[in-house]
Amino acid sequence: MISKADIHIHTKYSGNSKDFSFIPDSISRPEKIIKVAEKKAIDLIAITDHNTIRGGIEVEKLAPSKVIVGEEILTKDGEILGLFLNQSIPPGLSAEETIEKVKEQGGLTVAPHPYSVICPSLKNKIFYLDLDGIEVFNGFHRDGVLNRKTFQENKIIRKASLAGSDAHTERMVGNCYTTFEGESPDDLYKAIKKRKTSIGGSVTPLFQTMLWSWNTGCHIMKKSIADILMGKDIKKNTGLVIGSGLSVIPFMPVMAAIVINRYHTKKVEKEYPFENLIFNLDNKLKNNRSIDGASIDINDIANKIYLTSIENLIFNMDCNFKNRDNLDTDIDMRHTDIFNKMYANSAIEV
Repeated sequence: MISKADIHIHTKYSGNSKDFSFIPDSISRPEKIIKVAEKKAIDLIAITDHNTIRGGIEVEKLAPSKVIVGEEILTKDGEILGLFLNQSIPPGLSAEETIEKVKEQGGLTVAPHPYSVICPSLKNKIFYLDLDGIEVFNGFHRDGVLNRKTFQENKIIRKASLAGSDAHTERMVGNCYTTFEGESPDDLYKAIKKRKTSIGGSVTPLFQTMLWSWNTGCHIMKKSIADILMGKDIKKNTGLVIGSGLSVIPFMPVMAAIVINRYHTKKVEKEYPFENLIFNLDNKLKNNRSIDGASIDINDIANKIYLTSIENLIFNMDCNFKNRDNLDTDIDMRHTDIFNKMYANSAIEV
């Protein structure tokens, strides 16, 4: 039996934005998350709130056999998902310390959105950390470039390939998911350890981010009005009522979603120009379309560019390694072995 698991979901226990303390990261309610998962035929869900397992514990009470208690832990090196936890892992540790503490509980560690330009991410640290899985498909990252890059890098790393919606509203639950053989949390655990997982689904539709913005504005407005009626910090809450009231005017969530989406796309273009080039070439040249009678194969183009960039990197590293008497043979062999593996796995598939 093949089952579906969404391994990255947030609830109302996920805290507030680090930049704007009055904006909740998520307002998703446990009972609604369960209902949406059932409606979308998602068999298992992992609740991974920021730096707490409280949300996972609360949702697990509603569906013990379908919920995995987890946490999205902020480390000094980027975020790590801890799955199958029974205790919270404190934020602020190194990635290595965090992984060790998760494994002490018998839990699993996953790198979420490792190349994100908007979230704290591990980036190339995924190559040497003792992770159990890589989130190669994050539903909240709509650009396509970063998920593709992560997928390609995991061909070299060879960890379990996982997908999570990174849902911040109930509607987003199950947009993308991990597939595995079996049906229980224990079956998923074994599949991740054995690296026998696959991915499915789609990215979060833009209209869902618009609704997220609108719902959050409504939530802030209702809470602020309630606080004013109770006489709490009237000046501050009056400002929040005005601000959140403006944010729920119909065109505002639409504009906010479009602007944020555009900002994210521009950051990806700036930070990952090579990957962005390949992604755009792929979109333009899919199905080996003929230009001026010549068949163009995106795989061939990508491989040539990729190998050229690797050769240039090796050349520069070799120049740096030469004449360094303090480097022992083991380090030099590791350097050679790394690039042999990179060459062996350098084919880019579409």
